Amino acid sequence: MAAFRVAYFYLPLITSFLDKVYFTMESQEDQPLTLAKLRERASLTQMKLAVALGISLTAVSDWENGKSEPRLKHVRLLIEVLGCTFEELCEAFDQVKRRE
Repeated sequence: MAAFRVAYFYLPLITSFLDKVYFTMESQEDQPLTLAKLRERASLTQMKLAVALGISLTAVSDWENGKSEPRLKHVRLLIEVLGCTFEELCEAFDQVKRRE
Protein backbone atom coordinates (compact mmCIF):
# COMPACT_ATOMS: atom_id res chain seq x y z
CA MET A 1 0.00 0.00 0.00
CA ALA A 2 2.89 2.35 0.78
CA ALA A 3 4.35 1.82 -2.69
CA PHE A 4 1.04 2.88 -4.21
CA ARG A 5 1.05 6.11 -2.18
CA VAL A 6 4.60 6.95 -3.30
CA ALA A 7 3.78 6.24 -6.94
CA TYR A 8 0.59 8.29 -6.70
CA PHE A 9 2.53 11.19 -5.16
CA TYR A 10 5.24 11.19 -7.84
CA LEU A 11 2.97 10.59 -10.84
CA PRO A 12 2.30 14.31 -11.57
CA LEU A 13 6.03 15.07 -11.30
CA ILE A 14 6.96 12.26 -13.65
CA THR A 15 4.34 13.18 -16.25
CA SER A 16 5.38 16.84 -16.09
CA PHE A 17 9.01 15.88 -16.64
CA LEU A 18 8.16 13.57 -19.55
CA ASP A 19 6.06 16.29 -21.18
CA LYS A 20 8.96 18.73 -21.01
CA VAL A 21 11.39 16.19 -22.47
CA TYR A 22 8.99 15.24 -25.27
CA PHE A 23 8.23 18.83 -26.29
CA THR A 24 11.91 19.81 -26.12
CA MET A 25 12.85 16.92 -28.41
CA GLU A 26 9.99 17.72 -30.77
CA SER A 27 10.95 21.39 -31.09
CA GLN A 28 14.59 20.49 -31.84
CA GLU A 29 13.50 18.17 -34.65
CA ASP A 30 11.43 20.94 -36.24
CA GLN A 31 14.45 23.23 -36.58
CA PRO A 32 16.34 22.87 -39.85
CA LEU A 33 19.80 21.36 -39.62
CA THR A 34 22.59 23.75 -40.59
CA LEU A 35 26.36 23.50 -40.69
CA ALA A 36 26.56 25.87 -37.72
CA LYS A 37 24.26 23.56 -35.71
CA LEU A 38 26.33 20.52 -36.63
CA ARG A 39 29.45 22.40 -35.55
CA GLU A 40 27.86 23.49 -32.27
CA ARG A 41 26.60 19.96 -31.64
CA ALA A 42 30.23 18.83 -31.87
CA SER A 43 31.17 21.60 -29.38
CA LEU A 44 33.44 23.34 -31.90
CA THR A 45 33.98 26.97 -32.71
CA GLN A 46 34.57 28.09 -36.27
CA MET A 47 38.26 28.49 -35.41
CA LYS A 48 38.58 24.98 -33.94
CA LEU A 49 36.86 23.49 -36.99
CA ALA A 50 39.13 25.45 -39.32
CA VAL A 51 42.23 24.22 -37.50
CA ALA A 52 40.97 20.61 -37.48
CA LEU A 53 40.41 20.77 -41.25
CA GLY A 54 43.56 22.74 -42.03
CA ILE A 55 41.67 25.59 -43.67
CA SER A 56 41.05 29.27 -42.97
CA LEU A 57 38.43 30.65 -40.62
CA THR A 58 37.03 32.56 -43.59
CA ALA A 59 36.40 29.31 -45.46
CA VAL A 60 34.30 27.91 -42.59
CA SER A 61 32.36 31.16 -42.36
CA ASP A 62 31.78 31.16 -46.12
CA TRP A 63 30.44 27.59 -45.96
CA GLU A 64 28.05 28.48 -43.14
CA ASN A 65 26.80 31.55 -45.01
CA GLY A 66 26.43 29.83 -48.37
CA LYS A 67 29.13 31.84 -50.12
CA SER A 68 31.07 28.69 -51.04
CA GLU A 69 31.01 24.92 -50.60
CA PRO A 70 33.72 22.57 -49.37
CA ARG A 71 35.86 20.54 -51.70
CA LEU A 72 35.36 16.79 -51.73
CA LYS A 73 38.44 16.16 -49.57
CA HIS A 74 36.96 18.42 -46.89
CA VAL A 75 33.56 16.69 -46.96
CA ARG A 76 35.07 13.46 -45.64
CA LEU A 77 36.94 15.37 -42.94
CA LEU A 78 33.81 17.32 -42.00
CA ILE A 79 31.90 14.08 -41.47
CA GLU A 80 34.66 12.73 -39.22
CA VAL A 81 35.24 15.91 -37.24
CA LEU A 82 31.56 16.82 -36.81
CA GLY A 83 30.52 13.23 -36.08
CA CYS A 84 27.62 13.41 -38.51
CA THR A 85 26.40 11.36 -41.44
CA PHE A 86 26.77 12.27 -45.09
CA GLU A 87 23.01 12.80 -45.26
CA GLU A 88 23.05 15.25 -42.34
CA LEU A 89 25.89 17.21 -43.94
CA CYS A 90 24.04 17.38 -47.27
CA GLU A 91 20.88 18.52 -45.48
CA ALA A 92 22.86 21.25 -43.72
CA PHE A 93 24.21 22.62 -47.00
CA ASP A 94 20.75 22.39 -48.59
CA GLN A 95 19.37 24.54 -45.77
CA VAL A 96 21.93 27.23 -46.54
CA LYS A 97 20.88 27.23 -50.21
CA ARG A 98 17.19 27.48 -49.25
CA ARG A 99 17.86 30.55 -47.11
CA GLU A 100 19.24 32.47 -50.07
